[in-house]
Amino acid sequence: MTIGAQTTQISADHVWGAYYQDLIRTVAGCLDAEKQVVTLAEKAMPIDLGSADPEIAANYAFEAGNVLPAWNPETAAPDGLLCAYSAFLDNIDLGNVSDPDLRHRIHSARLNYQIANKNFATVRSQAVVAWIQHKLTEPGISFAAFAKRHFPLFTLAGQFLRGADSEFEAIMFEAYGAGYSDIADARLKCGIISGAAAVDTQTPFNMAVKRCISSQAASGDLLPEVFQATSPAAPFSTFAPTFKVDGFAPAYAEWQANSVHGVVAETITIAGGPRVSSSACPWPPAGGKQLGDFLKMTVVGADTSDPQPAINTWSHDFSVTVLFTGLDTFSVTPGEWYDPRMVETYKDRLLPTAPRLFGEGGPMALLPTAVIIGFEPSIVISLENSDYQRFKRRCQAQLTTSVDIGPFSIGSPSLSERSTQSNVHYDDARSTITIGPMKQTLPMLLGVVSTRL
Repeated sequence: MTIGAQTTQISADHVWGAYYQDLIRTVAGCLDAEKQVVTLAEKAMPIDLGSADPEIAANYAFEAGNVLPAWNPETAAPDGLLCAYSAFLDNIDLGNVSDPDLRHRIHSARLNYQIANKNFATVRSQAVVAWIQHKLTEPGISFAAFAKRHFPLFTLAGQFLRGADSEFEAIMFEAYGAGYSDIADARLKCGIISGAAAVDTQTPFNMAVKRCISSQAASGDLLPEVFQATSPAAPFSTFAPTFKVDGFAPAYAEWQANSVHGVVAETITIAGGPRVSSSACPWPPAGGKQLGDFLKMTVVGADTSDPQPAINTWSHDFSVTVLFTGLDTFSVTPGEWYDPRMVETYKDRLLPTAPRLFGEGGPMALLPTAVIIGFEPSIVISLENSDYQRFKRRCQAQLTTSVDIGPFSIGSPSLSERSTQSNVHYDDARSTITIGPMKQTLPMLLGVVSTRL
């Protein structure tokens, strides 16, 4: 546990491994370790796919599908599937061009396009931030109207990009003829101007969403925390690449009925003793990420000269049971802007100057195919009596306290959004602590299932 600044390891790998194994077995069955990877959320993240506002629900679908897990803690989480896929399309090598002048023109046009594309993305981000600030004084103004009246650089950057893109396309058709058609079509579907990446206009490849400006994921996070339950800024309407999460609406309706009637849908159990270390699943699920203590207590203002002894997870009295009102996996698929056939055909035909895109560390190493979502968990912790008494005493101390059990948190609102200590119940006769059910309106993202590319 963590008390103040002190941390004591409590066989964290074994406990996280047992949680991981039972969670995956419950919701996903047997996975192909050579082809599939599960990335767990270190902290359960709200995912409002059932929002009454379809634009908010659409944004969470976008975040669920576009997020790309990091390969390991040493590599940053990629910017997203659309960005990675677009980079892939721009680096396909269709073969050598014998004419040296044409080769030079292709190189120059590609470089000009890359500069124009990067410039437009930068200007667009600046324009969106300025628009959001301007809406404080003119709430009803659309982004298109704001850019036209107050941010002319956005229009100029768009014109520069259109010109550079047209020049590059023309030269590529001159060099490769009809052989370039599939790539040209794929690039058009992903484009910033009239494709999936357009934020200022509806296209066949994007969808209306409401978003909040959120901070980037912390270094070392395998799964970026892009799912924001609350934000200091009001959500704004824009467009994002199309994604679809299948089957969530009927499942969510069933979960809400379960909540009303007190029905437990699924149970995850971590047993103590040697059974904790018997997991047959690979752990950690990706890249050697060390998630720290499975049970962690943070006490602000505690006397650190009285450290909390490690909890005995090897005891047969130790167990953690998580009971979900709802728990399942849901497939997530990108819209028509993403063509898996392009990846199959060209992933091994890239320019010598192309960045690493596939395999270990590449932004397209892992393609999200499903999300693991849970709803209203209850947690029952059984401990040796001595551990139970210490745990209870510290939890009930008149101090600002937060307790983390795996990806779930309870305690002070300043340290946790998931629950409060009013949800914690103690059974001295059985040395058990029951937390919840954590009555919430929002389901929680617990992990992402990806396919190796």
